[in-house]
Amino acid sequence: MPLYHHLPDWNGLDVKAQPLAPWRKRFPFWPYFVGQKVRLQLVVTKAGQIEKGDLQFHMVEKKADEAKPTIIPLDLDPQADSHNQKTLLLQGGSLITGKGEIKYWLSNRGYNVDHEPIFTAEAINLDLLVLPIALMLLGPLLGFLAGLVLGLVLGG
Repeated sequence: MPLYHHLPDWNGLDVKAQPLAPWRKRFPFWPYFVGQKVRLQLVVTKAGQIEKGDLQFHMVEKKADEAKPTIIPLDLDPQADSHNQKTLLLQGGSLITGKGEIKYWLSNRGYNVDHEPIFTAEAINLDLLVLPIALMLLGPLLGFLAGLVLGLVLGG
């Protein structure tokens, strides 16, 4: 299950992660699958006015199947702009290449992170879900047909 974290005091900023897609906002518990893209919206607020230097940070992504983390730049959303609240977007998304845990941190020092992640999720391989669901749906039908054939053969 994806976890969108809230960092109430990250370098003097209040940062809250949210899914970017409207349907993920409605169903935030929906898992991520291999082959999908992670798309996030970060709402950044500050007690005073946010200066340009306050937004000089990026995301650090670590996937279970990759040895080295990746630095991902963020885009400023010009439509959601006020003096004490800004919205940053991870619009293009980051492709999930394999099964396992995915974590994103905020950083303004390259790959160095020293706090909890802003987003975590466990990527699921969709192929592992197809067979059990098909068997679950076909099982009662096959049982009914077997009972019908046995009833006709034995019970006449």
